[in-house]
Amino acid sequence: VLPQRGVYAVKVFLKNKFYLGAANIGFRPTVQREKKLSLEVHLLNFKSRCNVREAKIIFLEIQIRN
Repeated sequence: VLPQRGVYAVKVFLKNKFYLGAANIGFRPTVQREKKLSLEVHLLNFKSRCNVREAKIIFLEIQIRN
């Protein structure tokens, strides 16, 4: 299940360690021409570059809007 588009506080389990971060669910019009929904996560205090195919992302708080 994917939350609504927006920015969220997350906890990420990666390489046997937990990191705090921010996740963005949305479109990237400046990078992609096609309207493809994507999930991007920025990890806080993560010193190296990492392109992974699998990570556990835990959304810390989700607000539901009606």
